[in-house]
Amino acid sequence: MWLFAAYLSYTSFDTGRRELEQTLLAAAKTQMGAIEREIAGKESALTALATSPSLDRRDFAAFRVQAEQVARQAGAVNIVLLGMNGEQVVNSLRPIGQPLPTEPPPFFAKVMESHRLVVSDLFIGPVTHQPLVSLAIPVMRDGRVIHVLCLSLDATHLAPFVHGDTPSISWVGALMDSTDTIVARRREPEKYVGQKGAAEVLTAIHAQPSGVFESTSLEGTKILAAFSRSPLCGWTLVVAVPRAVLEAKPRRALLLSLAGGTGLFLFTALSAWLLWRSFVSSERARERSRLLLQHASDGVHILDTTGMIIEASDSFCHMLGYGHDEVIGMDVGQWEARMIPDEWGAIIARQLQGGEAITFETRHRRKNGSVFDAEVSCQRLKLDNHQVLYCASRDITERKRAEATLKSANRELEQFAYIASHDLREPLRMISSYIALLGRRYGEVLNEEARDFLGFATEGAKRMDRMVLDLLEFSRVGRMSDPFAPVPLEEIVATAIANLKVAIDENAAEITVAADLPTVTGSHGELVRLLQNLIGNALKYRDPNRSPVVTISARRDERAWVVAVDDNGIGIAPDYFERIFDIFQRLHTRDKYEGTGIGLAVCRRIVEYHGGRIWVESNPGIGSTFLFTLPDGGATPDHGA
Repeated sequence: MWLFAAYLSYTSFDTGRRELEQTLLAAAKTQMGAIEREIAGKESALTALATSPSLDRRDFAAFRVQAEQVARQAGAVNIVLLGMNGEQVVNSLRPIGQPLPTEPPPFFAKVMESHRLVVSDLFIGPVTHQPLVSLAIPVMRDGRVIHVLCLSLDATHLAPFVHGDTPSISWVGALMDSTDTIVARRREPEKYVGQKGAAEVLTAIHAQPSGVFESTSLEGTKILAAFSRSPLCGWTLVVAVPRAVLEAKPRRALLLSLAGGTGLFLFTALSAWLLWRSFVSSERARERSRLLLQHASDGVHILDTTGMIIEASDSFCHMLGYGHDEVIGMDVGQWEARMIPDEWGAIIARQLQGGEAITFETRHRRKNGSVFDAEVSCQRLKLDNHQVLYCASRDITERKRAEATLKSANRELEQFAYIASHDLREPLRMISSYIALLGRRYGEVLNEEARDFLGFATEGAKRMDRMVLDLLEFSRVGRMSDPFAPVPLEEIVATAIANLKVAIDENAAEITVAADLPTVTGSHGELVRLLQNLIGNALKYRDPNRSPVVTISARRDERAWVVAVDDNGIGIAPDYFERIFDIFQRLHTRDKYEGTGIGLAVCRRIVEYHGGRIWVESNPGIGSTFLFTLPDGGATPDHGA
């Protein structure tokens, strides 16, 4: 009896441990994913704010008002604009004119060095004197950093990612920054936030990005823990349960087995084993549900193969305005407000067959009938030997509103540029006319130096008129374009080459076009202008010691086509790879190469209008390859911005 009880306890302990390890690891990864999405949302708000025209005008009073609004919407303590020396220029908590801290924050140097998003470690704010973490991005203009923009969060803002809705639950958790300092903690945060994690825990989590281990907590409790470290910010989320929780079930099994007596050995052992398996299965399901659902910040819901909810988090119920009992058993069509049932059915079928995790935007309908924008992430899971779809919804109403505001501002700026450049040509024509009139009437009277002055003035007016015309062309991208439709890229290239025939013949250029160019989606006229500009640049910046050779090809890259225009020209130094796409940026003097420096800016605007991106790869003296992405013939890019 003792041997059987010991064996039963061991197998139960081993099975329970493996299942609890999987549950803890899933919880750690899920919550760390929620933290990364939270950081990404705050980064989007900062990126949108960094494009504010008030920064270009150095109107810091107007920028502070915008920063205050974004900080309020993002739930931030404040938003700070730093100068190139690290001093605060704008602080959304302080009116313009009040003294601001001059000491650079600890993360300032890292932002200036990396030119990308930096998530700070925990620090004490110089204004609020509270534990904070900051998200900081560089503000770029003309390929260089002009400011650093920071969004600070109170450490308690991150508490929901380690807290649970049920205070009595036995699990514990902590969020640590890249220096192993505790940022948020499930138990006694006022005591431990700002301290280093337990030494045994730190030794375990430094070995790999995620895993499961046994250790001792700061309170001295033996724990079974799992952790997940974010490659985005270097932070680590640890979730754990006391080891006593794992040992309690086998201990109860041993006592129950001994109570049966020797005479009823077989019957008691078999009955106890069956009952124990049923009990463990039920407890496992309930424990997993509590860990994965009750402590999720996003609206988590689990769907069966028919699209019906079998479990949901409290946050999802609150998001839709239903009670938990009302949500269980609902199908997708009862809250989905954008897609038809067949579309959702296709998503469920594809994911349950082994598709990769996906994230998409849609709209949800609340119980009261109101509708809101949502971002949904879906992933296949195996729960109690059944395939299910694990989904998490997030309300993105504020983000969509901010995007709409930014699109409206961009449209107004485009309209302003068009009107301003159009009206500028009239006084330029008047200046040119009167200069010409002066030359005709008084040319014989003026000395040679005066005639040179008139020539300089005439040339300057013509150059200004050319710049205004180029600005008009730049502002027309997307405003006067053909409608988007599937277009054979071979046809686009042929039209561009025909338009450049004279220049190609004059330079004895060799143009090679790949035979397998795809069909893409876009505006026929804009794409012709794009290819014509790139091929024309290859002819313009040719090497004087060899005939131009231009090759046009395309390759598939995930969901888009990458088109390449390769030449054997003079090449471009790496320091100028970004600058050449800015408006009116020139790398050569006008006496060597004509132009206003707007051609590549127009190219970038056309590509971005088609939902793609453009970049250059080059070796000075050898040649350049300009590459850009375009959606394939079955996609419809969002070109409304």
